[in-house]
Amino acid sequence: MDKIEVSVITTCFNESVEVFERSFLSVLNQSLEKIEYLVFPGNPDNKELLDYLKEYEKKEPRLKVIYPSKREKSTYCLNKLINLSKSDFVAIQEADDFAYPERLVKQKSFMETILDAGACSMSVRYVQEETGKTLFTRKFPYLVGSEINRFQSINTACAMFRKSTFQKAGYFDETLNNEQVQDYDLWLKLYTSGIKLYNMNEVLFDYYTSNNNVRNRNPKSVLWHTMAVKYKYRKKLNFKLFDWAYLFSEFCVWCLPSIVIKKLFNFIYQLKQK
Repeated sequence: MDKIEVSVITTCFNESVEVFERSFLSVLNQSLEKIEYLVFPGNPDNKELLDYLKEYEKKEPRLKVIYPSKREKSTYCLNKLINLSKSDFVAIQEADDFAYPERLVKQKSFMETILDAGACSMSVRYVQEETGKTLFTRKFPYLVGSEINRFQSINTACAMFRKSTFQKAGYFDETLNNEQVQDYDLWLKLYTSGIKLYNMNEVLFDYYTSNNNVRNRNPKSVLWHTMAVKYKYRKKLNFKLFDWAYLFSEFCVWCLPSIVIKKLFNFIYQLKQK
């Protein structure tokens, strides 16, 4: 195989073959062909998905699957894949989303042009899983700044990193009690280590959201652990009065019923796009 230009990594757990295939094939159909695709199915009980991967691995030389002996945490799977990657560029692809054909080639070009970029993501189109309806397009700041003190201003589902970024600042925290905030914890770790984080303005990714995902099923738990992560990094982030006020407002929201929190967050996300 020619030199690998990008290592793409995906973890999967309870996804159906139909949902997983949407994301999986969007990677294999990228215009950038010189890739390796590392997949770690962290749930050995999902036999149908494991069988699908075993069959596909026989005919796709770019694919390498890490088969688990037991159920693994998402953070463990991601760190394992990052360490196994052979390229200087590592791209995350979540197991239920869709990458446009030019995603990898444009991200790689961006990283090669912006030499101080430790990682970059992009604007994303939010899609309702159950209906296929576009909910809204979320845009992020070009260069991540102090707004990250208050909310995650970069999307992990379609992020590309320099491998040296992890070697310098660290990996996903495998000790976290709630893996739904593993992304935010990682970005805060990188940001407070002086890593420059960027977002491309172009939409090259569909982010699927479902009523059954963990964030929507238990928003109170996710919000609580999000506040805990911010508090953990408060000194390194040099929290100002506005940051403390924002954190207090999140605590007030946390006191509301889960259904209200879910609707409020969806409203705020859409409001930010107007």
